[in-house]
Amino acid sequence: MLRLRTSHVQQLSRFVRSRSQASASVAQRASMSTNVPSVADVTVKLNFVDYEGKRQTVPGRIGQTIHDVATMHGIEVGPCSVGGVVSRVNSDTWTEDLYGEGATSGYDHVLLVGKGADSANVKCVSEVEMLNEYWDSEDISPNSRLASMVVVNKDMEGMTVFVPDALPWEAP
Repeated sequence: MLRLRTSHVQQLSRFVRSRSQASASVAQRASMSTNVPSVADVTVKLNFVDYEGKRQTVPGRIGQTIHDVATMHGIEVGPCSVGGVVSRVNSDTWTEDLYGEGATSGYDHVLLVGKGADSANVKCVSEVEMLNEYWDSEDISPNSRLASMVVVNKDMEGMTVFVPDALPWEAP
């Protein structure tokens, strides 16, 4: 009878050791997966200033358009140009075609100024056409963009987005 108890104790001891080794393995795998980006890694702060001088600093997620960020925080920049972004530069050697048609209207005009403004994706032909078609030449500057065509990136941390007085777009 004593032998039976000893064998039970040995089995229990092996079981406990195997469970603790499994726990250690899980803990080790969890520590190796700490490369998962946090919220802070995928967000930037953007400063919106409207034509009356009202300022609002809001977080924006990398990969969203400026129009998406503004809409998410209740900032009116005008109706979205629904054609979609044409392409995205992912690295020096890889530009991904997104098959968007580009800008289809020019209501969501903004001016990008300050740190990060020069890191915005390049204007596509349709964006330039819509800015010229919808806005007077004195309202357009080299920093003029359509909010729905600018994709937020990490370099835009602290960038200022000026929202000029909007064109009338709502029907009576």
